Amino acid sequence: MFISCVKEEIPLPTPASTELIEVFDIMMHSARVFVNVSDDGGSQIQSNGICWSKSPNPDMNDFVYKFNSEIGGHVGEMENLELATNYYVSSFLDNGIEITYSDIVLFKTLEMPVFKGSIEIESQAELDLFSKGGIQIVDGNLILRNNYYQTENNIENLNGLKGLTEIKGNFILSDIDGVQNFNDLNKLKSVGGNFEIYNIDDLKSFKGLESLEYIGGSISIYDNDELLSLEGLDNLENIGESISINYNKKLKSIDAFGSLTSIEGDVYVYGNSKLESLQVFSNLTTINGNLRINDSDKLVDLSGFEKLSFIGFEISVSSNSNLEPLKGLNGISNIESSLRISYNSKLNSLEGCRLLPHQNFVDLFLGGRCWHVYDILSEEKY
Repeated sequence: MFISCVKEEIPLPTPASTELIEVFDIMMHSARVFVNVSDDGGSQIQSNGICWSKSPNPDMNDFVYKFNSEIGGHVGEMENLELATNYYVSSFLDNGIEITYSDIVLFKTLEMPVFKGSIEIESQAELDLFSKGGIQIVDGNLILRNNYYQTENNIENLNGLKGLTEIKGNFILSDIDGVQNFNDLNKLKSVGGNFEIYNIDDLKSFKGLESLEYIGGSISIYDNDELLSLEGLDNLENIGESISINYNKKLKSIDAFGSLTSIEGDVYVYGNSKLESLQVFSNLTTINGNLRINDSDKLVDLSGFEKLSFIGFEISVSSNSNLEPLKGLNGISNIESSLRISYNSKLNSLEGCRLLPHQNFVDLFLGGRCWHVYDILSEEKY
């Protein structure tokens, strides 16, 4: 009897397999990856995931996102990426025997969405369309106003401006109903030109603009009938030219601009019939243009300008029917042109205003009386 022995063949282990299928949802600072793990190589998976780097050969010592240790499809997330940058990404699998990497995929994060040039938007439909571009920077002027001859589809909200961080030209909003604040502009940091807000009938405050720090031109706020305060403009550190706050019927206080120490242009406060206080200008030391405060019937004094020492052109305080002492102007030592104080019916003295005589000063009207500047502006009297 013959007995033959057949040696049993042991199958060789198959290599572990991980495949990076796709990089998708690529944004400015993030991207996602789909990976398929098809074989664990005959040994339990210790870890698997994706790794990425700005260098061509990423490995587990670079940035890593780990999946659960299972065969099948996985989605990985890459976050905190740099803007408009090339990245290399690979999937990996460690089964305790070896580390397997997939092919490397190169991708580039998106650039900042920029609208080149200027744009004027006159309807909600146009604004909604603008928002679909994810625009963060407008390279020119941005103007929003309702078309006078259009009765339907008027601009009613500013949702389409969410994500906007910078306007390099002028930013003008006018003749819009329904907008009560600027919450949709909470990422706006800079306006390179003028910022003008007028005839926004339902506007009550500037809440939402707390990120705004820089205006390269002037800020003009006028004819906003429901405006109660300027809250929201508290963090403005630089205004390149002038401030104009005019004819806002219900404005009681200017609770903004507290960070400003100098103004290159003018400060105009006209026709705000409910305005009671100017305290917000308490850190202002220099106005290189004019200071004009007119037609503000609730204003009883000029407190808020105590640190102001230099006026580059003229001071005009006129037709403020309840203004009494000139408290607030006592720190001014230099006016380059004129001082005009007129038609303030309750103002009968210059107490609190210690100004040096100047050849360009004009006559002063206190109440109904006319005084010559050399008779009253002297250390002996005040």
